[in-house]
Amino acid sequence: MTAVCALLFCLAFASSAFASGPYCAIAYSPSTGRWGHGENYPNRASAEARALAECSTYDARVVVWVHHGYAALAVDNSHGRYGVGYADSLARAKRNAIRGCNSPNAHVVQSVWSGVY
Repeated sequence: MTAVCALLFCLAFASSAFASGPYCAIAYSPSTGRWGHGENYPNRASAEARALAECSTYDARVVVWVHHGYAALAVDNSHGRYGVGYADSLARAKRNAIRGCNSPNAHVVQSVWSGVY
């Protein structure tokens, strides 16, 4: 019985540890082309609030968030397109963002990592 209790405690602790930070988010304004980010916050809401505050435009919206991973925003300013990506590596997140933009002129303007330094 003691072993079962210990196992349940460990499982409960592990799930709560993974449910908390760090979180990152990127916000983007299609009308202005501005973006902002919130990086390594303890919860998603805080990361999103920081990203929106940094973007500081009326039509800004959170376009991607990530928990324990990488995220990127790619844009093509000449055609008003953007794409986002997230992955377990920075290279993959950037590649996914460029693919999501679906433009030969796409380039990454922001990337974030929600990890432990």
